[in-house]
Amino acid sequence: MKICIVSNYKKNGYGESSRPYFLSVNLLKQGHRILHLCEHEGKEDGIEYIKVHTWVWEPSFIKRIATFIYLFFKVRTFGPDVIYMHLFNNARWALASRVMPKVKFVFDAHTSLFFEATGLTPEKTADIERVKNIERDICLKADAIICASEETRQILQEAYSLPAGKLYAVGNATYIAPVTEAEKEAENNTAPNTFTCLATLPFDGFLSNELALAYLFEIAALVQDKTAQIKFVVLGGGKKPVPPTSNVIYAGYVPDLRKEILAAGICLMPYPDNAVCGGARNKFCDFIALGKVVISSPEGMRGMQALEAGKNCLVAKNKNEFAEKIIELSESENKLRVLENEVFKMRGYYNWKDRAEQVAGIFKKILNT
Repeated sequence: MKICIVSNYKKNGYGESSRPYFLSVNLLKQGHRILHLCEHEGKEDGIEYIKVHTWVWEPSFIKRIATFIYLFFKVRTFGPDVIYMHLFNNARWALASRVMPKVKFVFDAHTSLFFEATGLTPEKTADIERVKNIERDICLKADAIICASEETRQILQEAYSLPAGKLYAVGNATYIAPVTEAEKEAENNTAPNTFTCLATLPFDGFLSNELALAYLFEIAALVQDKTAQIKFVVLGGGKKPVPPTSNVIYAGYVPDLRKEILAAGICLMPYPDNAVCGGARNKFCDFIALGKVVISSPEGMRGMQALEAGKNCLVAKNKNEFAEKIIELSESENKLRVLENEVFKMRGYYNWKDRAEQVAGIFKKILNT
C-alpha cells in the first residue's frame, strides 16, 4: 500500500508526534510506502517528509500558489491508496485541500477535541459548539476512524451518531524496549535511601498536565505530613510553578528516560476527573514497558483496558487514596514485588509493531469495501 500521512509530527517531538511517527516507521517495515506531510522535512530511513503548516494561513497569494503546486504534484505523483489524517487540524486541512486526491480518507482521532474542550473549558460554549460542528464534519466525511482508545471510539460514535462499523480502536504504545530480566534483578538488589514516585508531566500548553501537577502537589503534601522518606520526581520540560513542599523535585527533560523510570520506586498518573483526555496517554505505556507499578486515577487509566486494578496496577479515586497507597507500597516491599511481577508479564504488550499491523489491517479492509 501507498500511505500518505498528514500529522503534527516534528523532529524530537513527543506527545502528538509519537503516534504518527512510530506507526509510519512500522508500516514502512511491513513493506508499505510512506509519504509524510508534517512539521518536518527531508528524507530519512525510507520516508519522505514534506513540511506543511495546517494551522497557518499564508498571507502571500504567490506563496500560496507555489505551495499548492508543489504539494499537488508531490502527492499526486506518489499516488496514495490511503490518506491517513492524524488529529483535528490535519483532518480538517486534508479534507478541505484540493491538493489531496479523492482516495480513502482515514481519520486517526488521538482524542475527541469536543470532549476535551467540554471537560477542560466548559465556560467557552461558543468555541465548544464550533469545535463540535467541525469534528462532526470530519467524522462524517472520513471513510473510517481509528481511535487511540476504546473510550474515544465510544465518545465519537455517540456524539455524532456514527455507525459502529466505521470506528476502530487502536491504542497507543511505546518506543521503549521492554525491561530485561537482568535490569529487573539489578533493580531489586538496589536499596535506595528514599522511595521515589515518578510522574511525566511536561508543561507544553496542555491544561490536563497542569491540572495533574496541581493534584500531585496536594498528594505530595499529604504524604509529607506522614513521612519524609518519599520523594516525587517530575519529568518533562516547560516552566512550572514552585512546588509547595520540599518532597517534589523537577528533573525536566532527561537524556535517558529509561534510566530515570527504572530508578523510580513506582510511577504515578495523577489526573483528576476534570483533567480529561479522550485518548490513552503514552507515558503510561512507557511505565508498563519498564515493569513499573503505576498508581493512577480513574481518568489516568483511560485507554489502558489491558490493566487490572489490584493485579498489575493500583487505582486511587481521590488524593487521600493516592497518599495511602503510596505510603503502603513504600512500606511493603513484598506487595510491591508481587505487583511488579504481574507488570513484568505484560511488559511487551504496548508496542508499535502490533499497533501498525492493526492499522494496516484496517486499511486493507476499507480498500476492499
